[in-house]
Parts: sequence; structure tokens; C-alpha cells
Amino acid sequence: IRTMCILETILENQKVDSWKPKLITACKKSSSCSEMSSLIKRVAHSVFSQVQLSKSQSLQQTSESPNAETFCERARILADPQLSSSEKFKLLKTPSARAVRSFLVRFIQMAEVQPEVLVVSTIFLKRFVHMTQVQLEAWNWRILLILSVRMAQLMEGHPMLANCSLSSVYPLFKPQEYVNLEIEFLRKLDYRLYISGDEFFNSFVTLLEA
Repeated sequence: IRTMCILETILENQKVDSWKPKLITACKKSSSCSEMSSLIKRVAHSVFSQVQLSKSQSLQQTSESPNAETFCERARILADPQLSSSEKFKLLKTPSARAVRSFLVRFIQMAEVQPEVLVVSTIFLKRFVHMTQVQLEAWNWRILLILSVRMAQLMEGHPMLANCSLSSVYPLFKPQEYVNLEIEFLRKLDYRLYISGDEFFNSFVTLLEA
């Protein structure tokens, strides 16, 4: 509620684009432990909802996007000799909202993700899904979430976690593979990293109201 009041004051009789810096400042006011936790919970629920929706839609579809294979973890998980059968099953099943939140919290803590970066990452993730027709599935939501957050950090000029350290968060990929996937993710976005004040504001409000 406090953040919403700040946003309303900023936007009153003003053009949103010209006030993006102040929108980000307002978002940063969500950086207290309780408010950041609430924002993480909302982002996790958004990802969870998209995975659930994809699961229901997949029952009606006969084929998937040709772009899906690039970011699919399924074969990699099944072939990993270090994973037990139960671990493979856990990684390939549809996650719970709690599982998504737990993964997101761990990554955010490791990568020192700021609240405005988290908001921007949701925009990039939705943009990616729209442009590629690749839906969030049980076997790709982790890597796509990581990539969207890293692109958001890049866009906002924030320090990024070294690729070698990403393996400690999600060891399924090697450092160079993360580099290749980041390039491919960027290419699939058609290098469209610009975000208007309207987009930022609408995404932030959507998360707050979720």
C-alpha cells in the first residue's frame, strides 16, 4: 500500500516514460525484508501459474514450438549420472508454488538481485514467451527464470553473478553453456531490452495486486 501511494503521487498528471527513474526509486522502497519477500512470492506465483497453464494447454496441443528444444532440460536431466531417480523425477514434475519460490529465493540471494531487477525480469520472461511461443514447463522454467533475471541485471546495469558461480545455484549447466544460452535468449528477444515506463509500472502494479 505504501509503495502504491508513492506511485500514484509520481504518476499524477505526468507522462510515465519521463518518470521511469522515480518509478525505479519507488520500487526500491520495496527492498525491506518483508516487502522484498512479498515481491518474490508474487513473482514465484506468476511463474507457477504459467507452468500450470502450460500443463493444461499441452494436453490439447500436438506439437511444441521449434524454439523449445534449445532451453529444454529434459534430456540433460535424464542423462545426468549424478542425479538419482527420485531427483530426476522431482526436477521433471510440475513444481509447486513453494518449490518455485524456494529456487527463486536461493538465486536472488546468491546473485544479489534488487527488486527493480526482479520486476524487469518478469517483463523479459513474458516477452520471451510471447516472441518464441515457448511456454514455461517443468523442464525449462528454472533456466528461463535465471536467464531473464540476468538479462534484467544487464539492462539495469547491475553486477551479474559470474557464470562459474551459476553452477552452484543450478549445476545442470556448465559456465560456457550459460554464456551460450544467454546469447540465444537475447537473440530470441531480438535484442529488445528497452522497457518503457508504462511497461515497468504496469508490471510492478500487476505483481503488487497479484
